Amino acid sequence: MGKKRKPPICDYCQGPTEFVDDSEVYERSYGRKVYLCRPCNAWVGVHKGTTRPLGRLAKSELRKMKIQAHAHLGGRQCAPVDGGRTRREARLMCG
Repeated sequence: MGKKRKPPICDYCQGPTEFVDDSEVYERSYGRKVYLCRPCNAWVGVHKGTTRPLGRLAKSELRKMKIQAHAHLGGRQCAPVDGGRTRREARLMCG
């Protein structure tokens, strides 16, 4: 599983997070893991087969906004892999 890393600290309460099965945040298990802050109900998934977070912890409201942003940008030709752009370059193009 790669090198051991410290669990992320919650961005909302600065408290510790737990590395748990995704069934803790979904209605069933999808065989993945997440970091969960129980007091805030904020969580983030991890890259498959690692303990590396996919991003930052998010509460329900932020997760909804992220989904909307991805849906809005979904049809644009600005993905990092498109034309060999870096993620930063792609974000600048999608502005």
